[in-house]
Amino acid sequence: MRPIAPWKVSRIATGTPWRVAPSHLHPVAPQQRDKAGAIILDARPGSLLARDLCSLLAYPRNRLPMDLRNHGLLGLTAATFGLSLLASATAQTQFTDATQQSGIAFTHSDRIDTMAGGLCFLDYDQDGDQDLFVTARSASNKLYRNDGSGRFTDATASAGVGDVMETMAAYAQDLDGDGLTDLLVLARFFFRFYRNNGDGTFTDQAARSTYVRPGWPVSATFSDYDHDGDLDVYVGNYVGMGFFPNFDGIPNQLLRNEGGFVFQEVTQQAGVGGEERIWDASRNIYRNTAGCTLSVLFHDYDGDGWDDLLVGNDFGPFVVPNQLFRNDGTGRFTEVGRAANFRIAEFNMGLTVADVNGDGFQDVYTSNFGDNHLLFNDGRGRYWDAAPTWNAVEGTSAGKFLVSWAAMFLDADLDAAIDLYVSNGYVQTAPTMDNDRNAPSRLLRHAGGRYEIVPETQFPWDRDVGRGAACADIDGDGDEDIVQLNNRGPLKVYRNDTVTSNSAAILALHGTVSNRDGVGAMVDIRTRNGRQQQAYVRGGSYSSGNGAALIRGLGADQRIEELETSWPSGVVSHRFGLDANQPVEVVEPSVTVASVGRWVPLGTEFVEVPVSVHNHASAARAVTFGAKLVTPEGQRYEFPAYHFPVTLGADAQTTVSVFLPIPAGVVPVGRSLGLWYQISVEDVDGGRDEAENPIR
Repeated sequence: MRPIAPWKVSRIATGTPWRVAPSHLHPVAPQQRDKAGAIILDARPGSLLARDLCSLLAYPRNRLPMDLRNHGLLGLTAATFGLSLLASATAQTQFTDATQQSGIAFTHSDRIDTMAGGLCFLDYDQDGDQDLFVTARSASNKLYRNDGSGRFTDATASAGVGDVMETMAAYAQDLDGDGLTDLLVLARFFFRFYRNNGDGTFTDQAARSTYVRPGWPVSATFSDYDHDGDLDVYVGNYVGMGFFPNFDGIPNQLLRNEGGFVFQEVTQQAGVGGEERIWDASRNIYRNTAGCTLSVLFHDYDGDGWDDLLVGNDFGPFVVPNQLFRNDGTGRFTEVGRAANFRIAEFNMGLTVADVNGDGFQDVYTSNFGDNHLLFNDGRGRYWDAAPTWNAVEGTSAGKFLVSWAAMFLDADLDAAIDLYVSNGYVQTAPTMDNDRNAPSRLLRHAGGRYEIVPETQFPWDRDVGRGAACADIDGDGDEDIVQLNNRGPLKVYRNDTVTSNSAAILALHGTVSNRDGVGAMVDIRTRNGRQQQAYVRGGSYSSGNGAALIRGLGADQRIEELETSWPSGVVSHRFGLDANQPVEVVEPSVTVASVGRWVPLGTEFVEVPVSVHNHASAARAVTFGAKLVTPEGQRYEFPAYHFPVTLGADAQTTVSVFLPIPAGVVPVGRSLGLWYQISVEDVDGGRDEAENPIR
């Protein structure tokens, strides 16, 4: 946290303008102001930079802050890992059924069972908006192109992705690191790896890989689990042989990315197939079986920098409960579900993570047949269930069981508190497990310490057979909309029409040293009134994938004061003073600022600043430097930064002299007034790291 400057407010004499002065400065006469009202100090008056700097020291009378001691430069004097509900505008959440306006008229088809289907968002044509891929069980899958306003047209035929197969799920990621979003489609006995050709078409690359033929894949998640710079895939398989409820599960599959769309199955080597020796009470025997997996999610639950695996299993009381595989960092995993309090014997359907209670640790929500669970992370590698006290159980509807499927955290009203969407839907099962045929899917609003169901007047209660669902900003207005796919029913588009003055952080992560999509990164968003952390994970929900952008509400704050991103590679980058409500591309820098030394005056025109930088890449990198002046209110003004050409060797650290055109006489003034300055380093890939320090 930055120190608070010793400001005081003074007035020169009757009729003179108000201004801010440090306690030891002499009064400034009115004639020493320029025509713009800026104070002119005796620091090389002919210097444009001096006048610009001094103009920052003057405030018009009607805008003068009366107690600047309450304004730290970052505005974080009271910031903690907490919720900023008090700093957000009151907004009534409002969603509209915009299915007809969207142009999508899709009705899901299925065969014998009712387990399907899924969907995913992607920007396949690189035009900046979210397109939609939808699965069908006994008809053609569909790809819909978004025109940017939330209206879609069918592009299936031209894209070449209209296969007819028993499709269960779909996900979108850049699997070969070429900057284009590819598709992974899961079907009964099949994987489809669709490579994005960059011309609006896809080509199936599945034949290039080596893996055991899948049984019934229904879910996938992505991570660079081995830190080699590309995205690997973990697939969850459902049931094989057996009779309800004592099924034999099918081992899950870990596919290591070898590059060039070649995936190698390494399930056994990594120890993540999920097989266990269990007691089968129906036969009075022990048997070996895998879990009946419906949801999987890579997520670094213990914060050690290595993505672990959350596995949600159906028929947990009879087969294998939920599992948690801790990544040992060696290519192998260890199952620690019991020790972490994650080994819940439930009928799991979906998983999602976010920091719900604002303590800086990522929590988990599990959707289920019956009671759902909100598992708070205690920061020491253990979970505890807060669903009852937070009113997030769901569990029953109309006196019967409630079956929840897709689950996802989002901030629907942008108040900086995490809301929750749950897709509910009937499933045919044993008479003793009768469940509500008309159970509505629901949006639960974070109301500070508990969740409240958003009433039907504000969110359409979909009473169809809900299955997969995903969220993304489909109309470009800065908040997330929801699309739900109903089994043997119509797809629904719910547009977020909430009217609020709250702001949003809209982040697009791009890795360079890490995987191209930045999956596995942790972002730390700091504003004047709050701070929140969010892991960037891909997977979970139910057979579906959300849009790529990370959108989080900022409440009433209009700016991100500091954005710290911890990348999977171990690189930690910083950005400052980012405007809200507009997309920000956060590119992982291969070169970061390690430290910034004290200013050294060079004559009367320049100061020299020693900047230590570190190249994290495995190849040499050329870099450039920049500089900004930062006021106590967080305004930033760019000015030149000169340096000799700099190229850093692979994994090298060096100190570079950066020369700033700041007259020596200005330095003590800026220091007295508590001004800060920013030094940035940018590499050839567009990666940028920034450091801010007080003038000294």
